[in-house]
Amino acid sequence: MKAQRFVLFFLACVAFFYSCSNGTSSNVDTILFQPKYAKGFRVVKSGNDTLIQFLSHSHSHSHSDSPTVSHSVSLSQINPERIALLSTTHSYFMNALDGMKNVCGVTYADRIQIEKLQAQIANGRTQNLTTNGDVNQEDLLMLNPTVLFSVPFEPTQYQKKLPNCSVIPTSEYLEEHPLGKAEWIYVFGYVLRKDVLARELFLEIENEYIGAAQGHAEGHSEGAMQGHSEGAMQGHSEGAMQGHSEGAMQGASQGASQGPSVDLTSEPSARPKVFFATNNGSDWTVANNQSYWAILLKDAGAEYVGSTEGKGNLNFDKERMLFALNEADAYGELVYFPNTSNVSLSQLHPEFMQSGPFQHKKLFLCNAADNGFFDKAMLEPHILLQELKKVLSDSTFSGNYFQHTY
Repeated sequence: MKAQRFVLFFLACVAFFYSCSNGTSSNVDTILFQPKYAKGFRVVKSGNDTLIQFLSHSHSHSHSDSPTVSHSVSLSQINPERIALLSTTHSYFMNALDGMKNVCGVTYADRIQIEKLQAQIANGRTQNLTTNGDVNQEDLLMLNPTVLFSVPFEPTQYQKKLPNCSVIPTSEYLEEHPLGKAEWIYVFGYVLRKDVLARELFLEIENEYIGAAQGHAEGHSEGAMQGHSEGAMQGHSEGAMQGHSEGAMQGASQGASQGPSVDLTSEPSARPKVFFATNNGSDWTVANNQSYWAILLKDAGAEYVGSTEGKGNLNFDKERMLFALNEADAYGELVYFPNTSNVSLSQLHPEFMQSGPFQHKKLFLCNAADNGFFDKAMLEPHILLQELKKVLSDSTFSGNYFQHTY
């Protein structure tokens, strides 16, 4: 079981570090909803029908290419009465929209920290579909859900096995923008017939994210600034957000950190150079400079170093790691140590002790084993950004997602 969790962790890392290229909209259908940040879906009017279209992530650098529609689901055919979820992430989206009562099955229930769901599992209303670390296909088929939120990289052809079920291929993990991951709440909203609530929730998240990034307007990711001017402020005119759950939006009321973060270099005007990676045992996985970590760090007022132009993840050996570390002011690492509070990067990587970040103790980490980084955090990009700014400026900071270490 422990080995399986490590495999899942590194698969999730690959997905999280993965970067996707931009695509423009097709002119064939009338677009009813075009996400500002997410590139994996849109809602269109096609004839007399309204469809959620799921888009493949092209690797072309051309912005003139239309995205490929890999799957479509008709809203008129969706019956959200009995919903099965194949990723822990899905539960947090459902909970935020108060849709947990519709959930009849989940996977990896032991990892989902939602009291309402755990109560439903205890009283038999919701079934845990995971047995010995794998999805129990027989249990899923017997459950006969009307909607299935699937994970696209799984080989099982669920639509053939569940012909009367609306299969929703959910690929929020492929989005490179932190707000793009959160924007998938619209998909869950359309399925639950709660698209208005989904919009209110997302605008609140977007407002918090933009607020957390204030003070670094020149370095903001382009999408975030466009979203701020186009849509984030619309939420103010629609009144306060209503109906959000404590799980998805927890911490939003703490407010954004004010002003620019304190630089880690000797020059106050310089943006700190930050390198981020995750260790795979023999080498390190490093995101490219157009990906999730690059955007998050840029919006935190830092410069992401150690990566090159290109798509997909990069694999660094010790020599490349040392080169990148010597270019950086600070180093952060994504780790996976269950029930471990005092993880030391210096103890994990003594071979890097002569590099600048290790010498000056400008080190931080994110322990994804216990903090919900791969699921709950999808709806808390603003909390991630707030904490990232704090951990870069405060050598004593310890938050839920990021902690300073030595």
